[in-house]
Amino acid sequence: MHAPYDRFTGVQVEDSHIVLPELTVMPDDLVLAVFDEGHEIFRTNQSIFQEVRAQHKLILSDVSQSFLLQNNYPEMRRVNLTEVVRSTQRIVFGANTFQLQDDEPTTCLGTTGPPLKSFIFEMPEGYDGGLYAQFAENTVKALWFILETYPSIRLDRHVALLVPNEDFHRTFRFHLEARLEAVFAPTYRIQLISFEEYQDRREDDLIFDWDTNAKGLEQLFIICIGFDA
Repeated sequence: MHAPYDRFTGVQVEDSHIVLPELTVMPDDLVLAVFDEGHEIFRTNQSIFQEVRAQHKLILSDVSQSFLLQNNYPEMRRVNLTEVVRSTQRIVFGANTFQLQDDEPTTCLGTTGPPLKSFIFEMPEGYDGGLYAQFAENTVKALWFILETYPSIRLDRHVALLVPNEDFHRTFRFHLEARLEAVFAPTYRIQLISFEEYQDRREDDLIFDWDTNAKGLEQLFIICIGFDA
């Protein structure tokens, strides 16, 4: 299944290719049904849980986003995971600050990982531009750093820009679009889109949204702008 979560698909191999045919009838002999990103699925269609017939059902979700599941399925057994396999130690250490848990640190099997990259700036003396113009300048520097360090990266698939709130987003967008056009055109024709528009993205699209709209932050690189302003 995938968004908009209104039909089921199967998985088959045909001529060395994986195909996903739509299922007209759900199998009734499943041993285990796993619902990943459960908060996303059930926010759209809560009837799916009953439509899937399986001996056991497992819903995977983040504690901070699972209130809908807790309210609708209070009888389900809850298991809190404390070991992260795919994240680096730095990511886990940083996430521990925001965990909703009782002094139980999360451990990690992964590597240390690269350090977080910061672009810290002060307003130059005599500078006649605004703060948002400086944010735009440093956002472009961060994008160039990613593109030069990882040349095979695609902006539409792997990068997202995140700002603190809607007001910041509304004001900053004008400055950012102007700077992106000045620096990247005509090589890149970057168009800013929201997380909601991500499913219909094009190659030069770049996610630009505020934090309450972030959906799991599954992009490889997240550039956080203005959170300390």
